[in-house]
Amino acid sequence: KYQKWSINSFGFRGKGITKEKPDDIIRVITIGASETFGLYESENMEFPAQIQTILDENKPNRYQVLNAAHAGMSIPRIIEYYKSWLKQFNADIIIYYPSPSYYLNNLPPNHKKLSPLNHSFITTNFRLLDKSKIAIKQFLPKELQTQIKKYLIARTIEDHPPNWVFENVPDERIQLFEKQLLELTKEVTHDNTKLIITTHINRISEPLSDLDQKYIIDKRMMYPRASEKCLIMIDSAINKVIRENANLYRINIIDLEKLIVKRPEYFADFSHFTDLGAYIVAEVLAEKLIELNYEGKTR
Repeated sequence: KYQKWSINSFGFRGKGITKEKPDDIIRVITIGASETFGLYESENMEFPAQIQTILDENKPNRYQVLNAAHAGMSIPRIIEYYKSWLKQFNADIIIYYPSPSYYLNNLPPNHKKLSPLNHSFITTNFRLLDKSKIAIKQFLPKELQTQIKKYLIARTIEDHPPNWVFENVPDERIQLFEKQLLELTKEVTHDNTKLIITTHINRISEPLSDLDQKYIIDKRMMYPRASEKCLIMIDSAINKVIRENANLYRINIIDLEKLIVKRPEYFADFSHFTDLGAYIVAEVLAEKLIELNYEGKTR
C-alpha cells in the first residue's frame, strides 16, 4: 500500500482475493487506465469499488468486482495484459472504460509486449506522480504554473515540423482505435466472457469556464500534439465509434456520455473523477449490471 492506493498480491487495486472464483458469484473485472484505477478519489471511492458497494446493497453475496485497471493502459497493453494474466481469473463480465486521449499521442498505441504489472510498478509510478505535484504546487503560484505550461507546450511545438499539431481528430487514429477495439472484443469474448464497453466522459462543455481552460492546458502538457479543439473533440469521435461497433457486432454498451449530465463537481481535472463523480458512474454501471441479470458463463 502507498498512501490511499492498495494493490493486492495479484496486482489489482483493492483487498486480497482468491484466484479461483467463489461459487455462485458473478466475477466482474474492470479494465482501463487511471480513470478506472482511480486517481483523485478517496480510498475505496474509485468507481469500481463503489460498484461493489452498490451491488452488495442490492444483491448481497452475488457479485465480486475486481479493479484490474492501471495508469497508462492503452488497448494494446490491455490485450497483452488480458492474455498473459487476467484471463486466468475467469471473469464472467469485463467492463472496459476507454481513454480516448491516448490516440492523440505523438505516436499512437501499439502492440509492445507487456509483462504483468506488479505492486512495485504501481507504487513507484504514483510516488513519482505525487512528489512532482507536491513540488510544483508548493513553490509556484497557480498563474505562474499555467504560464510555464503554455510556454513548454509552445516550445514542444516549435521543436517539430509545421503541421505537426492535430487541429482536428485524425481519421487514421480513429480507424486505429476501431481496429484495436475489435481486437480486444474478440480476445475477451471468444471464451464466452461478456464484454461491456462504456463511452468516455469529461468535464468540458460550452461555454468554457476559466477552470475548463486550465484543465485543457494541463491536458495539453500530456498531449502537446493535440490542439485544444482536438482534445475536446476526441471523446465524441471515439464514443461514436463505440456506438457504431456496439450495434454492428452486438457488443454490450453503457453509454455514459448520454446517461450522465456533465457537472463540474463530478471531475477533479479534465477527465478524472471526484468521489461524487465516481459514485454517479458506479450507480449507472451497477444498475445496468443488475438489469443485465447475467447468470454467469458456462464453463
